[in-house]
Amino acid sequence: MPLHELEGTPIESYEDLGNIHHAHESEFARFLLHKKNLSIEYEPVEFRLNGPTSPSHIPDFRLTNLVSGRESYIELTTSSLHEFKDPKHKQRRIVEEVSMQIGENILYLVLYAQNLRKIQILNPELELDFFASRHKNYYAK
Repeated sequence: MPLHELEGTPIESYEDLGNIHHAHESEFARFLLHKKNLSIEYEPVEFRLNGPTSPSHIPDFRLTNLVSGRESYIELTTSSLHEFKDPKHKQRRIVEEVSMQIGENILYLVLYAQNLRKIQILNPELELDFFASRHKNYYAK
């Protein structure tokens, strides 16, 4: 089976943000906590790409709309484009393969640095900082 459920971490309050590995992921989860009717789960599933011996991929978040029941998977990347390495190429391949596994009713999104900057600009009241150098326990008690 290409989709393997993991024991994802529910994100229900600021206290749960300490369980998230990277600062930009913590900030995105903090942004999501301000949204209504949304269930947030961190690193919930593993997608096996091109067979059992191929690499796998774990999206950062699974979001479930509590009203409609629609699910979305979100992958964040702060990688910038390099002269010889394009992170979008890898992500396009992952999106293509994962989309075949999850079907048309579930959305799989990749948010890049420019998307995160836009979220930051459009939500100044949250004082988001996706690009700060913060350690894992930034939100821990």
